[in-house]
Amino acid sequence: MNYYSPLVPVTNADGSWYSDKTISQNFNPVSMINEDTFENNKKLLQGTAKGTLDITKDLKWNLSLSYQDEQYIWNEYHTSKSQYNTRNGEAKRIATENKKKFLKHT
Repeated sequence: MNYYSPLVPVTNADGSWYSDKTISQNFNPVSMINEDTFENNKKLLQGTAKGTLDITKDLKWNLSLSYQDEQYIWNEYHTSKSQYNTRNGEAKRIATENKKKFLKHT
């Protein structure tokens, strides 16, 4: 279970973010709102097409096409005051793409 004790102060007397893992299991949530950014985007494009060509009275040619393009973009930013990231600030971007093409003819 995730929780952050409401009895724990948000900041220290000097203005820095308060943190004490013996009182609460998680990072200071107000600190995470102000010092950490996580964004995730997914884009999906899909399309299908089907056609039939009558070559002769008894002969037909069928064609089916399908296309799919997925893109995932993950952005992460942590300031130097972040409790989540201890590397004195960090920015990260991960992008992946997945394309699928399908052709069937009979």
